[in-house]
Amino acid sequence: MLCQKCTALVQTLVKDDRETTIKFVNHYADTPAENLQRPGGCDMCIFLLPSTIKTPKEMVKYAKKDHELIITRTIERLPHLCYSIKVVFVLSDPVTWSSSSFMIMPSSTIPIDFSIRDRPSDFDLESAIPAARHWIHGCLRGHEKCPKNTRPQSYPTRLLELHDSSMRLVLPAEMNLSDPYAALSYCWGENPSFLCLSASNFHEFQKGKPYSILPVAFQEAIRLIKKLGIHYIWIDALCIIQAGPGSKEDWQSECVNMQQVYSNCEVNLSLSTASCPDESCLDGRRPSKTPPFEIQIPSRNDSNRHETWTIVSPKYYEEALYDQPLGTRAWALQERLLSPRVVSLGRGELFWDCIQMPNASETLPCGGIVNTTDERQFLEKSIPDTSDREKLESVWWNIVKEYTERKLTFPHKDKFMAFSAVAAQMAHAMDDVYIAGHFWKTIPYSLNWQAGHEDEVETTPQRIVVPAGDDGCEKDSHTPSWSWASMNGALIVNPFSAPESEIVAEAESYELSLLEENHPYGPVSYANLKITAFCAEIEWRKTQLKGRSVLRGDDPNEMPDEGAGVLLAALIHFPTKEEYWDGIILRERERNGHKQYTRIGHFTFQPDEEHSFASFFESEKRTLTLV
Repeated sequence: MLCQKCTALVQTLVKDDRETTIKFVNHYADTPAENLQRPGGCDMCIFLLPSTIKTPKEMVKYAKKDHELIITRTIERLPHLCYSIKVVFVLSDPVTWSSSSFMIMPSSTIPIDFSIRDRPSDFDLESAIPAARHWIHGCLRGHEKCPKNTRPQSYPTRLLELHDSSMRLVLPAEMNLSDPYAALSYCWGENPSFLCLSASNFHEFQKGKPYSILPVAFQEAIRLIKKLGIHYIWIDALCIIQAGPGSKEDWQSECVNMQQVYSNCEVNLSLSTASCPDESCLDGRRPSKTPPFEIQIPSRNDSNRHETWTIVSPKYYEEALYDQPLGTRAWALQERLLSPRVVSLGRGELFWDCIQMPNASETLPCGGIVNTTDERQFLEKSIPDTSDREKLESVWWNIVKEYTERKLTFPHKDKFMAFSAVAAQMAHAMDDVYIAGHFWKTIPYSLNWQAGHEDEVETTPQRIVVPAGDDGCEKDSHTPSWSWASMNGALIVNPFSAPESEIVAEAESYELSLLEENHPYGPVSYANLKITAFCAEIEWRKTQLKGRSVLRGDDPNEMPDEGAGVLLAALIHFPTKEEYWDGIILRERERNGHKQYTRIGHFTFQPDEEHSFASFFESEKRTLTLV
């Protein structure tokens, strides 16, 4: 139901097709608490509540103060009419604000199943299987853009062959296999103790094992895969030797093949909600707290009739899928990107992604509903098949940004490995040379990354170092300081923030030594980069540069002493109305009689009346070796 105020608000939002901004003053004034809670409350009042408001009573208290809803409306075509709405809630005393967004569209234009939100918390997997079958069959038969993989071009070294109540480890190369297989994405969890493949039980797995010995999440995954008519599955814990003689070599060998494993599977099953395999994906998880819902308002053309509209919030996807445990794990990113199809066990329902139909769910079976005004970008589901360099670079940096926001249990070992399959595919698409996380044709402007702001990230980014006494880590592995891959934590990685930006540095040459020569996208033992740039020598101060400029260190643990000398190297000039330059902060070191520079931070120089770029930076460019 809708209250009178919200009925009028929605009527205003959909009355025409113009882009506009509308202000609603004191919308919640005199709103009773029962209007702000389900069941029986106003769906829109509840939906528009700021995230900072925890209870209806708290909102009633706030509503006595002056407040505003500032709503910006834009028009989307998906291909049907859709209004993209951004809402800013502003409270006057004390002055606070929060923002949210949603999409609203005629219900007749979008298939939707509202029964899903009423599912019990312990839903039966059987009820969800028809949707998964429908998606897979529709994709295999009707999606021209999606690879089929019903007869894979290549197979993993090992697969699990699935029978009625047991499984066995098989070697596809020895059995002339032509059937499709599924791949599994999941969280290992902290201190995993579940059964894995080892050198000692390898032959037992080849003979066969009952499903009952597997952790519950694996059993649920196998149930679903078998119901989809697929008889082979790849699970890294059970298809890569995890312990015993030869396990290290096997892991390294299989990591090189990861791109082929996921890109050749028929479907990737993603156990999004389980934090470890011993945790069920089905029990105790209701669907999203912010599901899509319908509202009715008087018709725009005939007040005697009513129109039905559907509202979808990006919080629906975030709560039910992207903010679940697997959505925070770095390894899972390339698994999602490389697979042609992904079925995800989300909160209370299944989700589906493929190239041609992303963002589908049991609630929204045809997908494609994503709010483009929302600050969180919903990453593309695959690396695009295009020769458009600008498009590919944009996709690359979006992927890198999301990767840095995800977590690795062992960043000093896995930063490159967990991203290597994506890097390999992007290198092929961009026809470029990959150098320690960067592509040669993007240097030097790709050096313009910076650590995420403290108020925008959960934990402060830090330089990756090898823990003392970690005998399992390669001692000669070294990620160069100039690479974003040297950092653990969320980074800002948009090299160009304005189309008119101008590159003012040049990349001259590089030297690269790989830890494993047969793995060009894996860890490096040495990588230096020679650039030329306009430079400025300054003394490090905790206070900022003169004028309106900003210095930001990469890692608070490696900042210079007060008054120590550092070098600024300018990379990009932004000749906008508020003109500024971006660049990197370097610290000099001597090695074999030669000067080298390690990166320790990022700067933005904005000139003022007293401090111009020409007066602050040297007139001639220097040649610098970055390590």
